[in-house]
Amino acid sequence: MKEENNKQSCFEWIQLFVSISIPVAIGVYTVLQNNRDFAIANHNRKQDLDIADDQQQDLILHECQKTLSKLIEKYGTELNESSSAALVARFAALSALNRLDSDRRNFLIRLLYEAKLITYQSDDYRSPVLLQSANLTDLNLIGEFERRVLSHLSLEDTIMTRADFHEINICGARFNGAILINADFSSTQNTPPMDDEISILKYSSSQLFFNKANLTSASFFSATYDNVDFTHVIMNNADLNRFFCSNCLFDSTSMIKVNLKNADIKYSSFMFAKLDYANLYRSNFGLDVDFYRTDVNHVNGAYTNFIQCALNKTKLMNSTFDHAVFINSTFSNAYMHKISMKYSKIINGNFTGADLSDSNWQYAHCQRCIFNEANFTNADLFGATFIECDFQSSTLVKKQLTQTASLKWSILPM
Repeated sequence: MKEENNKQSCFEWIQLFVSISIPVAIGVYTVLQNNRDFAIANHNRKQDLDIADDQQQDLILHECQKTLSKLIEKYGTELNESSSAALVARFAALSALNRLDSDRRNFLIRLLYEAKLITYQSDDYRSPVLLQSANLTDLNLIGEFERRVLSHLSLEDTIMTRADFHEINICGARFNGAILINADFSSTQNTPPMDDEISILKYSSSQLFFNKANLTSASFFSATYDNVDFTHVIMNNADLNRFFCSNCLFDSTSMIKVNLKNADIKYSSFMFAKLDYANLYRSNFGLDVDFYRTDVNHVNGAYTNFIQCALNKTKLMNSTFDHAVFINSTFSNAYMHKISMKYSKIINGNFTGADLSDSNWQYAHCQRCIFNEANFTNADLFGATFIECDFQSSTLVKKQLTQTASLKWSILPM
């Protein structure tokens, strides 16, 4: 009897569990099905919105192309017969560029470039369409199979964050005032193509203009330039490793923490620039590079060469120039407090009036150098060689003179 009661109780529990489980299962299924239907509906809605947006962007691009085509057909590519035509073209282009995605923006910019609406013919010529304030983020003007040459491109005062100019021969361009943060100019050059004689005759130069541009963290790795204007540019943290530049202006440019390792720069100017914390390791400067009143503090200049350079009134405090070579260079009235010149070689250097206090000249070799009125307070000259050097009116003391390895034919302070 007891066994039958246990069986009945177990059966009742099973019935109760089934009666509860079925509604729960139905509820769970209903929730899952609703979530699935909702996800499908959302996906379909997103697809519909993407298709609508894609169609809308195609329409925007088409309308802009139609407007530009009519203007070119009526006035020619220079739009020079009507200032109102240039204004309409600018409005149409800016309106489209600020609403298109990056791929269509790139296409429209290439179209404007090919139509010569954003190019210039001479140094005093303005491009027909000005794109100031246009958002050209992630700009890429070169397709996979296109010739990697751009000639006399004018994109002044535009926003070109992360623009890609990698390996392009930029034969003249105006990037004045442009925002080029994280832009890629690696392996670029500005050499006129040898097979384009007409272009060489038509355009006055292949000079690049970056005046007042923002090139923060931009890459110029292995770029090769001649005649470039970087004045008043911000290029902090930029990568100029293996950068070659001749006849370039960096005057009043901010280059804090810039990487100039293995760079080669000649016939150029860095007057009033800021190069604090820069990496100049194994770089070559000269002939004729001017650093007048430049800030070059806390830099790594080991194994760097300076040939016929002017570092007058330059600030070189707390910098390292171990194993560096200075030939025919001047440091008049330079601030070189706590500079390290260990194992360096200086030939025909002029340090008149320079502040060399607390500097380290261990095992340096100086020949035919002028140290008139130089401040050697607490400078370490241990093992240094001074041949035919002039120390008149300098602050050298006897203890420092005895540290040197040689003072052959040198003029010592009275």
